[in-house]
Amino acid sequence: MHFYTSMATYYKFKDNKIPTFEELLGYGSEDTYVNIFIYIFEDVITDKEKKEEFLSNVMELLEYLRGQNLKWATIQISIYDEEFFKDKDMDHVLEVSGWFHNGTDEFDVWEYKEKLRYNLLIFKQKYKTIEEKRDIEELINMVYPE
Repeated sequence: MHFYTSMATYYKFKDNKIPTFEELLGYGSEDTYVNIFIYIFEDVITDKEKKEEFLSNVMELLEYLRGQNLKWATIQISIYDEEFFKDKDMDHVLEVSGWFHNGTDEFDVWEYKEKLRYNLLIFKQKYKTIEEKRDIEELINMVYPE
């Protein structure tokens, strides 16, 4: 699993000081938002046991974020074809491609993007309204079928 996050705040810090992560959450959480991007190169949807664990993990992440009193959070989880990626060095691929944003001479980023199988998007205020794993499951969309 690979994570990419971004975070911003509208909170005004004194002395134009660059805040630490803890300061962002501690002093301005209600003015702060978080974007979390998760890339998974394993089939966590069709296997019942893995899906249950996946949904539990997403629920745990949601509960953590809700406990931070954030203005809002967005979680985007992209689940890719496990078989296609199993022999690839994904740390290298993601670094070179800028997380699938840039093509290179080494590989065709569009070919890799087409291996996206499922997408889960929990957008802005929606993360506050999800009450159970079934709510998460309803947000999973098939993207490019095999």
